Amino acid sequence: MSVVALIGETDQETIVAEARFVKDDRSPYADLAFAVDEKYQGRGIATYLYEMLIRLARERGVKGFTAEVLQTNKEMMKVFEKGHLPLNARLNNGLYQLTINFDDQPSPERSAKN
Repeated sequence: MSVVALIGETDQETIVAEARFVKDDRSPYADLAFAVDEKYQGRGIATYLYEMLIRLARERGVKGFTAEVLQTNKEMMKVFEKGHLPLNARLNNGLYQLTINFDDQPSPERSAKN
């Protein structure tokens, strides 16, 4: 599943971001990836796309996401931290290996306090 962010007039849109997940039939999780044009980073686009992918993945029976993020990519880590889902991150050779489990989602009351 892939979603994109577009700017511009109809029939002249330009893709400025893409987010996707790929489900492996041997796992209940899907691998997650993002790409945001440098000129459009820091505007909340990745956060919006992440929330959209969570909803779409749940609708398709996915139990969570896995992802890899460079240790230096602090902005992408902030996107995942703002997602209100439990985040298991292991750092290995400058690369965070993330597991995000939908079943462990905090209750709405707990999320509102964070």
